Amino acid sequence: MAGGDFFKAVQVYSYNFPKSGLRILEKYFTEGLDKIRLTLSSIIFGAIRASLEKGLIQKEVIEQMEKKLINDSRTEFRLCFHRSWIVSFWQGTVTIEQLEYQLANMLRGNQEEVEEAFHVLYKCLLNQLTNRTFATFTMQWLNQNTSPAIPPLAKYYVVNSMIRLCNVSGIKNRLINLSDTNNLIIKIQPIPLDNAGTWHDIEYYLVDRLHEDKKSFENFLKLLVGSNPPDFLEQFEDQKFGYLISEMGESDMSLLIADLIFSEDDKQRRLGNILFQKVSLESFSKDRIEKIDETHLSLALYEFIRRPFISKEASKFFIMLEPNFCTVSPELQEEFKHQMTLQAINYPGDCLEEWKKINNPSDLIKSVIESAERYFNNLKKISNSPAKSFTFPEFNQAFEKGRREHSRKISEGVREKSVFMNLMKNVDIIYGKQWSAMVQGKLSEPTEFKEYSHYIEVPRLEEIDPEGSHIRRLQATSHIKNLKKQK
Repeated sequence: MAGGDFFKAVQVYSYNFPKSGLRILEKYFTEGLDKIRLTLSSIIFGAIRASLEKGLIQKEVIEQMEKKLINDSRTEFRLCFHRSWIVSFWQGTVTIEQLEYQLANMLRGNQEEVEEAFHVLYKCLLNQLTNRTFATFTMQWLNQNTSPAIPPLAKYYVVNSMIRLCNVSGIKNRLINLSDTNNLIIKIQPIPLDNAGTWHDIEYYLVDRLHEDKKSFENFLKLLVGSNPPDFLEQFEDQKFGYLISEMGESDMSLLIADLIFSEDDKQRRLGNILFQKVSLESFSKDRIEKIDETHLSLALYEFIRRPFISKEASKFFIMLEPNFCTVSPELQEEFKHQMTLQAINYPGDCLEEWKKINNPSDLIKSVIESAERYFNNLKKISNSPAKSFTFPEFNQAFEKGRREHSRKISEGVREKSVFMNLMKNVDIIYGKQWSAMVQGKLSEPTEFKEYSHYIEVPRLEEIDPEGSHIRRLQATSHIKNLKKQK
C-alpha cells in the first residue's frame, strides 16, 4: 500500500548508492521474490544499471547480474530483469533502440514474459506521453505485436495506452492518428467478459470519441460490435456501460440507432435493439426512415420477434414503425398487424390502452385495437365456464410456489442491479407495522413502514403460451435467413 513517493525514494537511493542496492538485491534473491520483492528488486536493479554513467559501480558486476537473472529457470527472476528496464529508461540511460531489443527478447519468453513486454512499454510510455518520437515508436511496436492471442492484462495496457495518448495533447496537437488507436482496440478483440478494468477503459475511450466526433464514434462502434459481439453486447445489456449510455442519451442517436436496427448484419441489429431500449429516442431520423425498403423493414420486424422488447419499448417500437408499414405489400402489412396485435394482447396496459389514446389513428391501428379487444371480450365470456373452475390441490400448490419463486427472483434481481440497495442492510421483519433501530445502545422511537413501488407489466403470452412464443422466435430466425439469401 505504499505510495509513489516510496518507490521513487527506493529508485533514487539505489541510483546514488548502488553498492548498498546490490546488498539488498542479494538478500532478496536469496530469500526468494514474492510480488512486492519482485517490484522492489526491478526498481533497485534498474537504478543500479543507470548508475553506471556515474561510475559508482563496475560494468562487469551489472553484466554478471543480468546474465544470472535472464538465464534463471524461475520466471519471477526473468521478470525482474525485464521490468528493471523501466527505471533504466526513466533515468535516460537506455535508448529506444535498446528498449526495442529488450522487448523483442521478452516476446520470445512464456506468457508472463510476453505480458511483461506490454507492461514495460506501457510504463515507459507514461514517462514520454508528450514525446512524438516515442509515441510513434509505441504505435509501430503495438501494431506489429498486438493480436487477439496476447494475454488479457496486455490488452489492458494497450487500451489504457490509447486513452492516454489520445487525451494528453488535445485534438489539435495529438501525436497519433485516431484511426490507428481504433484499429488497435479492434485488433485485441476478443476481450474476456470478466476483464472489467479493460472494459471500463474501453467505455471511457468510447465516451471520449463520442464527445469529440459523433460520426467517427458511430463508425467505430459498428466495427467494435463486429469484432467481439457477445461480450461487447453484454456491456450494454447488463448496464456495465451505464456512463456511455447516459452520454449517448445527451446526444441525438436517432440516425445511428436506425442504421443499426435496419442493418443486414445480425450483430448490428441486436445492438440497435439494445440501444433503442436503453437510449431515449423520440423518433427515427426522417431522412433515414424514408429510404428503408421492405426487406430491411422485414429484418427489423423479425429481429424484434426473436428478441422482443419489454412493455413500453415494444409499444414505442410499433408506433414509430407503423407509418412505414401502411404502404408495404399486403403480406408484410398483415404480418406487422399480426405482431402488433400480439403485443396488444401481451401488454394490454402499455400497448393496447396507450394505442387507444392515439388521436386520429390509422386504419391499421384501428384494426389492431379491434382484434385485441375482441380477444379480451371473448375471455370475459368464458370467465364463468365450468371448465375454467376445475382445479386440484396440487395445481394450486404449484401455482403458489411458482408465484413466490418469481417474486423472489425479481427481488434478487432488483437488489443485484441497484447500487443503493447494495449499500443498505436488508432485514426481513416477520410481523408488526413499525420498526426501531439501536443507536449507541439506545432504541429509537418506533417508525411506521413506508411503501415504495414501481410498475412494470409482465408479458402475458410468455406465461400463457411459452411454446408458441418459442415457435414464433424460431420462425422469425428462419425468415431472417431467407431474406439474407435473397440479397
